[in-house]
Amino acid sequence: MTPLRLNLIALAALSLAPLSRADEPKPDAKGVEFFEKKIRPVLVEHCYKCHSAEANKTKGGLALDTRAGLHEGGESGPAVVPGEPAKGTLLKALRHDGAVKMPNEQKKLSDAVVADFEAWVKMGAPDPRDGKSAAKKGIDFVESRKHWAYQPSKAVAPPAVKGAAWPANDIDRFILAKLEAKGLKPAGDAAKGAWLRRVTFDLTGLPPTPEDLAAFLTDGTPVAFAKVVDRLLASPRFGEHWARHWLDGVRFAPTIATSDRYRDWVVRALNADLPYDEFVRYQIAGDLLPPSDDVKVQADRIAATQFLALSYREMDPIEGMVEVFGQHILGVSINCAKCHDHKFDAYAQHDYYALAGVFASSRIAGNKNPQTDGVEVPGEAGQKVLALTEGNAKSVGDTNLLIRGEKNQKGPLVPRRFPLVLAGDAQTPLSKLTKNSGRLELATWAASRDNPLTARVFANRVWQRFFGAGIVRTPNDFGLAGNAPTHPELLDSLAARFAGEHKWSVKKLVRDVALSRTYRQGATNEPALAADAENALYARVPVRRLSYEQIVDNLHAVAGALTFDVPPRAKNGNDYPRFNPNRNANATAYRALYHDDAQLRNLFDGADPELITDARDSSVTAPQMLFFLNNPPVIAIAGKVAKRAEALAGKPDADAKLAAAYAILFARAPTDKERDAAKKYLAKYTFDKLCHALICSSEFTYLE
Repeated sequence: MTPLRLNLIALAALSLAPLSRADEPKPDAKGVEFFEKKIRPVLVEHCYKCHSAEANKTKGGLALDTRAGLHEGGESGPAVVPGEPAKGTLLKALRHDGAVKMPNEQKKLSDAVVADFEAWVKMGAPDPRDGKSAAKKGIDFVESRKHWAYQPSKAVAPPAVKGAAWPANDIDRFILAKLEAKGLKPAGDAAKGAWLRRVTFDLTGLPPTPEDLAAFLTDGTPVAFAKVVDRLLASPRFGEHWARHWLDGVRFAPTIATSDRYRDWVVRALNADLPYDEFVRYQIAGDLLPPSDDVKVQADRIAATQFLALSYREMDPIEGMVEVFGQHILGVSINCAKCHDHKFDAYAQHDYYALAGVFASSRIAGNKNPQTDGVEVPGEAGQKVLALTEGNAKSVGDTNLLIRGEKNQKGPLVPRRFPLVLAGDAQTPLSKLTKNSGRLELATWAASRDNPLTARVFANRVWQRFFGAGIVRTPNDFGLAGNAPTHPELLDSLAARFAGEHKWSVKKLVRDVALSRTYRQGATNEPALAADAENALYARVPVRRLSYEQIVDNLHAVAGALTFDVPPRAKNGNDYPRFNPNRNANATAYRALYHDDAQLRNLFDGADPELITDARDSSVTAPQMLFFLNNPPVIAIAGKVAKRAEALAGKPDADAKLAAAYAILFARAPTDKERDAAKKYLAKYTFDKLCHALICSSEFTYLE
C-alpha cells in the first residue's frame, strides 16, 4: 500500500481556475433547500407570468424559470450575480429601488421575502434548475410511467463475461461486462490488510484491531473474507454505524428531547436485521400496526414514528413530513409540488395535497414538551416521548389544495391517496378505506413490492456506502432531473433480490456487496482512471476520507479508550452526553453517534441536523490538519497509542514497537523506507511524537 498524500497547494491552485457554466459546482443541500422553500415559490407565484416559458413573451427578455436565465438576465443585464447582492437587477427591482419595480408598480413584496432573496444571493444564489425551461402544460401520466425508476424491478440474468475467473458473485459479472465492453480491466485486489481496514470501517465505523489483522492474514482458507464479513455483521457495532447513515436523512438531532429513543431503536432494528419493509412501516405507522403482546415492541413502534414527528421543527411540519417520506423512502421530491405541478417529474399539485392530507390527519404529540403532551411509552409508566399519533375525529379528513401554496387561497378538497404516477389512476380514496388518517395504508403501500421505488432506493444507498457514490448518483432524486443508473440491470437485480429472495434483509444485501470482487479491488487502476475519471464503471474502489463520526471514534479506538456503553438516557433535549475533545480530554469516550460536537461536526463535514442529507461533503482544509497537529487531547491520544504499541510489542525493540504502531493505526506493516525514516526520527524525538506524526498523516483519516 502506498501512503496517501494530498497536495493542498495544488488543490488551492486549482480552486483559482475560472469555471465555465458547465463546470459550475453543484449547489449544496442547504442551499438547494433554501431555494426550494424560500425562492422558487416566490418566483412561481409572482414572476413566472411575465418572465418564463409560460408567458407569451418574456418581458424585457428576462427569463426567471432557469438558472441560466437568472444569470444572463435580460435587456438590463444579469438579474443575479451570485455572492454579490449589490449587483444584478432582480434585488433592485424587488426593493422598488429604481425605475423597474417588481412584481408590479403598486405592490412591493414583504421585507422578509426581499431579505430571503438577499440572503440567497449572498450564499451564491444556489439553484438546482438546469437546462431549458421546464414549464409544461399538464402531465402525461401514461408516458411518465415509462421512466426507468417507475418500472417494476426484476432480477436480470447476469451477462456472460470473458474473464470468468474474476467474479466472486453476480454483482461482479455486471461490473466486468461493462468494463470488458470498454476494453478495460478491473483493478488488482487490495492488500489483505487494506481490505480488512476498509471493510471494518464500512461495516462498523471502526478500525480493525491488531488481533483481527493477525487472524485474517494467517487465514488462507477460501472462506476467510466471508468469516470477516459475517463477524462484523454480527457485531453490535454494525447497527451503531449504519444507524448514522439512516439518521442523516431524517433531520435527527440529539438536542431534541426523547430523540435518543428513536436513535436507539434504529440501532436495535439494524442489529436485529428487522426486515426493511417492517422497518419502513414502523416509522410511518408504528402506532397503527396490530398490537403486539411484547411491550418492548410496542414501545419501539411508538419511538419509530419520530421519523415523521421530527419534522415538527419545520416552518410547515406537513411539508416536512411529505419531504422526508418522499426523499428518504421513495427517492423523489414530491414536496416540490406544493405550490405548482412538479417542474420536472410527474407529480401534480394534487399529489402533494393527497399525501399532505394523510399527515395533516395525524398529530405530532410532544413537540412542546414530551413529558407533558407526548405519548406514553408502553411498559414505562409516566414516561412520554415525541411521537406521531392519529388526529381526533374532527381533524381526520381530506385537505384543501392551496393555490400557489398560499394558506389564504384555498382550492378544492383533494382526496387522500398515493401519487398517481406510482400507484395508478384507479385508486380508491383512502377516506373510503379507513376512518383513520390513511398512514397505515400509506406505510403498507410504500413498503410493498408493488412500489417500484422503495427497494431500488435503499439498494442504491447501500451501494453508495461502499463506493462513495450510488449506482444512481443522485440518491434522493430518482426522477427526470436526477442521474440515470450507471448499471441499471445491476440495480434492478440488487433491488429484486433484496425484496424477494432476501425477504428485505438489510444484512444479506450488505453482505452481497461486501463480498463482491468489485469491492475487493484496490484504489489504483491507471488505464481505467484515464478513461473513467468519475469511476462510473467501478474499475477501482476510490480513496475515501473517514466521516466525522469515524474520525472521532478512530482516535479513541486506537488509544484503547473507546467505550461501547450506551450513555444514560437524556432527561431533556439539552441533557445528552457532550464530548468536546478541544476542551476535555477526560470526557467519557462514547461513540460519536451518542454525542454531538457542532464544532467538530462542521470541521469534518458531519450531517447538518436541520437538513435531509443524502451524501456528505468531504472537504480538505487547513483547520482539519491543525486539529490533529495542535489539539491537546489528540497529542494525549498519541501517547496512549505509544503505550499500547509498546505493550503489544512485548519488548523495547524499536522495530517491534513501530510494527505494532502501524498495525494499530493502519492495519499493515511499515515498509522498509518507512522503517528507515522512523529510525532517523527516533534519533531526535520520542516514540510518543512519532505516533503523533503518524496520526497526523493522511492515511489515518483515509481508506484505500
